[in-house]
Amino acid sequence: FRGRDTRGVWGWTDVSGLDKLVHFLLFGGLTFLWLLFPWRNTPSNTKLFAALVGYAVLLEIFQTALTVYRSGELLDLLFDAVAVMVVLRMRKKIILR
Repeated sequence: FRGRDTRGVWGWTDVSGLDKLVHFLLFGGLTFLWLLFPWRNTPSNTKLFAALVGYAVLLEIFQTALTVYRSGELLDLLFDAVAVMVVLRMRKKIILR
């Protein structure tokens, strides 16, 4: 456990590793949903990876800059990027068109 936050309240992120699992599932799910949507011109894996990781970078920057109770973490960004890579590697099994 990480312990209590500055307000003395326990949160769901206090469970060690749960925060990273949530990052992985959210960005994996985002990538999966993007691939399922019937776009006319689906971007290449490289472009889609760059766009989604860029989005993850912005989220980490914004939560550091715009909130007082959250901070961006490189490890969160790593889990986001790995989730995107895992789903993109399975792209041909997911999308059969």
